Amino acid sequence: MIIVPGLSARRFSESVSRASSAEIANISRSRFPDGEMYLRIESPLRGEDILVISTSRTEAEIIDLMLLLEASRGMKPASVTLLLPYFGYARQHMRYREGEPISSSVIGNAIFSQVDRGFVVEVHDQGALEPFAEKVINLKVETSIAEFFRGSKPDYVVSPDDGGEDRVDSLARKLGSKTLIMEKERIDSRNVEIEIPEVNLNDKSVLLLDDMISTGGTIMKACSILKKKGASDIRVAAVHGLFINDSYRQISTMTDGLAVTNTLESPYSKIDISGEIYPHIGKW
Repeated sequence: MIIVPGLSARRFSESVSRASSAEIANISRSRFPDGEMYLRIESPLRGEDILVISTSRTEAEIIDLMLLLEASRGMKPASVTLLLPYFGYARQHMRYREGEPISSSVIGNAIFSQVDRGFVVEVHDQGALEPFAEKVINLKVETSIAEFFRGSKPDYVVSPDDGGEDRVDSLARKLGSKTLIMEKERIDSRNVEIEIPEVNLNDKSVLLLDDMISTGGTIMKACSILKKKGASDIRVAAVHGLFINDSYRQISTMTDGLAVTNTLESPYSKIDISGEIYPHIGKW
C-alpha cells in the first residue's frame, strides 16, 4: 500500500506509515498566479493499492483532497482507500432550517464517490455517514486513549454531555474507573450551561473526555464545575483538538493534564492512534 498525504496530513501520514510500513508518495504543490491550487503526484501509483489521508476541515484541504483523488484515479491504481482522521463539515447532517445545505452530504458526495472505500475517525454525528454506509466505516479510538492514561487511572471518567455516554462508558471499562455524565444545554455557538449530578468528588481524580474541543467553552466550564465539586486532579482528553483561537492555552491552565489524539495537529496532539486504526484499514 502507498500512502498519498493530503495538505495538512503529512505528520499523521508518517505515523500511519510507521505503523504499517507503507511508503509515502511524493507530492509537489504550488499556486498558479491567480491563486488556484496546483499539485502533482510524483510517485508511480499504477496497479498499487493506495491510501489517501486527508482532513476536510478547511476549504483549502477540501480542494486539495478533491484534486488528489482525481489525480490518483488518473494514475490507474488497483484501489483507492480514503482515511479522514477528521471529517470537517460533518456537523450539519440535516436541514435544520429552510434554505440551509446538508453540508455533510455535499462534502461526502464529492469525496466518497471517488474512492472504493472510506474510513472516518470518530465522526461528530453518525448521521453524517448514513448516506455512505455501504462504503464508509466510522472508527473508534478509545483503546489508544486508554493506553495513554493507563498510568494515571482516574476515579471517574466524565462526559460533559449525554451525547458522550457510550464513549466514556467504554473508556471507563478499559481503565477500571467509574463514569459520570454531566448535562449540557447549549445557549448559542459559544455559550453553554452545564449541570452535574450529586456525587462526592472530594479528593477524586477525574478524566474529562469529549469527542472534540473546538472553542473550549464546554471543557473550561466543566473543569470549573468539577473543581468546585472538590476534584483534586482534573485531566482532559478529546479525540479531535480543533482549539479555535489557540484555546488550548487557557484550557491547559485549568487542568492537570491535557491530551488529544493526532487526528489534527496541535501542541497537545499526544495520543497516536495510527497503531489502532491501521489494522481495520489493512484487513478490509
